[in-house]
Amino acid sequence: MNKIPNVAAVSLSEAGHPIHATITLVRSFSSAAISTWASQNLAPWSTALSEALTYFRSVTAAGFRHDANVTGGKHPNDFP
Repeated sequence: MNKIPNVAAVSLSEAGHPIHATITLVRSFSSAAISTWASQNLAPWSTALSEALTYFRSVTAAGFRHDANVTGGKHPNDFP
């Protein structure tokens, strides 16, 4: 199976509604690649929300806030 590593980002309004979305290809799902992606694609005040995969912790090293949400075993309707 050919998997292409990518990161999706969505900017939200103050009411929590999506405004813009983008999907960016990354070299790999590694801490270095995600940190580089964050530095090049996130606004300084951004908070990254991820499914708690280890390599997303690297966005904090790039100077951004990171909130992890463990998704394993949850139904999409279980999320806010």
